[in-house]
Amino acid sequence: ADRADEREETLKNTNTKAMKKKLGIQGMTRSLSSLEDCKQGLLDLIEPTQRNLEKVETFVSEAHDKFNQAFEVPCPCCCMTRYVYDQPSRCLTELLENADRALDVNLQPFFELLQGLKDLIDLDMSRISKPTKRFAKLAAERVDLLDKIVAEARPSSGISPCCFRPFPLASPRADSASLASLQAKE
Repeated sequence: ADRADEREETLKNTNTKAMKKKLGIQGMTRSLSSLEDCKQGLLDLIEPTQRNLEKVETFVSEAHDKFNQAFEVPCPCCCMTRYVYDQPSRCLTELLENADRALDVNLQPFFELLQGLKDLIDLDMSRISKPTKRFAKLAAERVDLLDKIVAEARPSSGISPCCFRPFPLASPRADSASLASLQAKE
């Protein structure tokens, strides 16, 4: 009996409005709509960014050769180039060291990030929104059923909270009539 009273009390205090509020998917729908609106703009940015990253990768891989070519001694003294490389200037040394550091940078994560963005943008948003809407609809139906049960469990005039059956309300007229009939019998 105590458990039944405990369950009934818990049922009375259930807040179905909060549950219904949590089932709202308007925020997610707005976000998906915004992402859908940004698709073309993002695609327009991804392609040039990939091309520019490829250019950077090509430049870094060719940097040593280009820097060495920049410090070659021009004709007619080109035979001196070997001596220049034996005692390179500080500028050439720093350029070659920085080119080595740039070669150590792995650009592959950037390419993967751009490819991931491209795949995400190509994603059909209905693949996300349809199941979510379906779940929210089914859950809302269940919460509505719970709401009805909670409404029945809450005491209101004329309804017995434990049995969900109406019980007669005592009215002053009925009490005086009952009292008068009892007195008449005596």
